[in-house]
Amino acid sequence: MLFSFLTAVLIHETGHILALRLTGGKVVGAALSPFGITVKAAYPVSYKKTLFIDLSGPLFGILAYLLFRGSAFSYYNLFLSLFNLLPVSSLDGGKAAASLLRLFLSESLAEGIAKAISTATLILLWIASSYATLFLDASPSLFFITLWLFLSTCLS
Repeated sequence: MLFSFLTAVLIHETGHILALRLTGGKVVGAALSPFGITVKAAYPVSYKKTLFIDLSGPLFGILAYLLFRGSAFSYYNLFLSLFNLLPVSSLDGGKAAASLLRLFLSESLAEGIAKAISTATLILLWIASSYATLFLDASPSLFFITLWLFLSTCLS
């Protein structure tokens, strides 16, 4: 189980790294923390390239899901990809949303809208997870994942 999940994470990060290389970037480092893996690029790239790089991790996971469909491994890839596409600033979806907004809006306006979307998403997740835990006798896992997302967003 753990091996399958770590392999799904490796596939996801490989998608980011290959996209970075395809856009002319270079990996200069990577950091592992309780909030995930961060790959450092050699130079700043355009918002279009950043959007492509941010979406490539989840895309690789979705491709792995399709390739290994039906296995537990495929579902780890699908879950990791869909989770990372949430529009929360510490996740790929939030970073991609911010890059997309920057293509059409000023930097400050795009940043403000991206933060508002991220905050609204976290609030909705918190409400849903609290309700499910308190009233539906659901596992508190979603509540703790939401707390983790909130902390990773505040600390990034």
